[in-house]
Amino acid sequence: MIRFERTNDPLALPGRLQYVEAEHSLRFESSSRELEASRAGQAGEASLALGTLQLHFGVETGLVLYPDGYLPRQAWRQGRLSVPQPASGAVRVTMDREAVPGVSYRLDGLSAVETLHDETAGWVRVSGGTPPEGAADYVEVAQGVVLEILTGNLLALWLHPEPEP
Repeated sequence: MIRFERTNDPLALPGRLQYVEAEHSLRFESSSRELEASRAGQAGEASLALGTLQLHFGVETGLVLYPDGYLPRQAWRQGRLSVPQPASGAVRVTMDREAVPGVSYRLDGLSAVETLHDETAGWVRVSGGTPPEGAADYVEVAQGVVLEILTGNLLALWLHPEPEP
């Protein structure tokens, strides 16, 4: 079982979330290697699979870093998204087994994902097909990256990529 818990760290990882059209993929470039390294820890990174997207976390710390991976725009459904006001901070992942660096783990309930895009607002929501949950905790863990968490479960990943230069 994989659980998510907000920490009392008030900082989101600064950087730039980009959608790369030519690669149909998402990329995050950290602007604070120091904070990224301290969140990752010494033991390397593992990731959680949300379809073809990877959500990286530090093996030693359990702290969520950023997403990246294949996310073809052709599969996005258009719709309106009302993004609740997120709080900046860090989220810790805990698992019932020891994480191994370089390994990607599947999330229960998010193996088949639905991607909804609000072109006007610029938000993309990757979920298991459930609507946004008002009672959930919304935490911006990296610039443009919000986790929607309820009772330890990740319900959705909200992304606000910057346009390509």
